[in-house]
Amino acid sequence: MATISDVANEANVSMATVSRVLNNSYYVTEEKRRRVLEAIEKVGYQPPLKTARAQSAEEPGEFGEKKLILIICGNLIPELVYPLQRYAAASGLQTAVTHYGSAADYDHLAALLAQLSPLLGGVVLINAPDNSRRFQSLLEELPLVQIGEPIMERVPNTVVYNDEIRMGEDATDTLFKLGCRHIGFLVAQPTASIPLIFKGLRLKGYYLAHLSRSLTPDQSYIEYGDVTIEGGYESMKKLMARHPELDGVIGITDKVAQGAIYAIRRAGKTTEDIRVFSMDSSEVWDFDSKNFPYSYPNHDQMAAAAVQMLRDILREKPAGDYKVVIPYSIFLSK
Repeated sequence: MATISDVANEANVSMATVSRVLNNSYYVTEEKRRRVLEAIEKVGYQPPLKTARAQSAEEPGEFGEKKLILIICGNLIPELVYPLQRYAAASGLQTAVTHYGSAADYDHLAALLAQLSPLLGGVVLINAPDNSRRFQSLLEELPLVQIGEPIMERVPNTVVYNDEIRMGEDATDTLFKLGCRHIGFLVAQPTASIPLIFKGLRLKGYYLAHLSRSLTPDQSYIEYGDVTIEGGYESMKKLMARHPELDGVIGITDKVAQGAIYAIRRAGKTTEDIRVFSMDSSEVWDFDSKNFPYSYPNHDQMAAAAVQMLRDILREKPAGDYKVVIPYSIFLSK
């Protein structure tokens, strides 16, 4: 059976681009959209949406009147939110989306949950930025699926996630295999308000990759900053000034990686001089040289799994933790 990866290879685009086309995102150029659609037809890819539609048709009104799913985003990932909405709609569920960036948003979320209560069937929480007891109490009585690090303490955790530590290890290994020997890591500034996913799991993988080669990790190759393009740019400038010998760097997100590339170019260098690994995929290789390494979390699979898990919870709450690990992919752009 053909996969999104097969479509991406046939169309010579990233998996993120294929996902955007499937979700009718306006971020995709018409030329790329045409290539992806032609590739889908050529390889015979069938989105899981058709299966979800079949199930929905066979089970009309199974969730009663509470058909609204609230998607709470610690950080907004369109490549994940769009397929969540698509799969939910195919299952007869409506969606609303809200942002929860820090504990400062608590009152807004509490009021929104109270307002939606008559129709609210459940919640999908993406990369929770807050694991306080107060925040958990808002969600404890609701059917809940978490994407990212689990935070619930008094009720079972139903979670869809990638292996973040292994992802960091594989990213570092990829750069070692490409010939890099002085590898930096641009990570999120550790504060209470950043999503828990950025609090060090991928960095642990970076350390493990060095230790597996009998190398002692050097903390001076780690630079902390904002998880934005500008943050990546500023962090990369500091790292290059401190380590002129730098020949590889990992951006903890795609935006951070893009900022790093801008800093490299402003310094008169290229991504052949300093290889950049982008986590969570990126479109930046469309404007850069070949062999741009990146990881893709398989957002479409995560969304499909999250909606299916929520459907299962709505039928019958699990007695214990319910976790699904979605395999990520690592690519070199063509």
